[in-house]
Amino acid sequence: MENAELAWRADASLGEGPLWDTRESVLLWLDIFGRRIHRFDPASGAQTEVESADQVACIGFAGENKLIAGTDKGIQFFDPRDGTLEPICNPEPTEITNRFNDGKIDPWGRFIAGTMSTVGKTGRGALFCIGHDFQVTKLLEGLSISNGLDWSPDGKTFYLIDSAVKCVFAFDYREGPRLANKRIVIDASEEAETKLLDGMCVDQEGMLWVCHFGSGRLVRWDPARGRRLETVEVPAPKVTSCAFGGANMKTLFITSARTGLDGKTLSTWPLSGSLFKVDGPVGGFPPGSFGINPHAANGKMTSQQGNHNDR
Repeated sequence: MENAELAWRADASLGEGPLWDTRESVLLWLDIFGRRIHRFDPASGAQTEVESADQVACIGFAGENKLIAGTDKGIQFFDPRDGTLEPICNPEPTEITNRFNDGKIDPWGRFIAGTMSTVGKTGRGALFCIGHDFQVTKLLEGLSISNGLDWSPDGKTFYLIDSAVKCVFAFDYREGPRLANKRIVIDASEEAETKLLDGMCVDQEGMLWVCHFGSGRLVRWDPARGRRLETVEVPAPKVTSCAFGGANMKTLFITSARTGLDGKTLSTWPLSGSLFKVDGPVGGFPPGSFGINPHAANGKMTSQQGNHNDR
């Protein structure tokens, strides 16, 4: 494959959370530490940004001009036009040094998001489901850095990264939701150059695109065989997350970070913190929307919120 190319030069401290908006054909992406949400239009090259009061780490669509977000203050609604935050719930009120890290809308329109310790404590993170009625269910506990989640094309398998152990886990994903039959499908624990596995997305063939943080690589993996298929070189060592977008959902947008890089490293990798792109061999899936259940009887929505195509 071709190497990733620059989509927009930025100096994001911790770029994360790329999310393609199918209605407006723009990409939303985050700078967690910079407390900003960016809006990038690939057609015109225009980029705008909005500041937020809290650290927004992951987002999903939740209706017209509204996002559901995992933040350092819990789960909130977020208005990308002006940065307004509206609290929904805090699943971990006693874990004051935790924050949400990565999250997505599942194939049934629920927000699945996980937490991590901000002071390096291991095993303090957890994975939560926020249902259509805003009821919270803990799906997993004992995670260190809950990261890189997505589903197989049929929605029956859930993939999750715990960055601290450099592995991708798979679970049977059952209605409820419930997770069962945990197993390792990708093990990168022996890769010294890769500091951790970060964000991830699934393509239409069910292959996993995984960000190898520290090595400047985005790798396509076959989860059935634990085998590398493609490697994309990114001109920034700290590759953080990826998402499909573009007119045919075949462009992979890739975020990066510059936090923790010294002056010498930044002089070698001056594009660190920027947004990159590369065309994939196959396309991905448009994101769903919170509260929209495409599996409901007769295809009816389970809420009155705006619709995004789901897989």
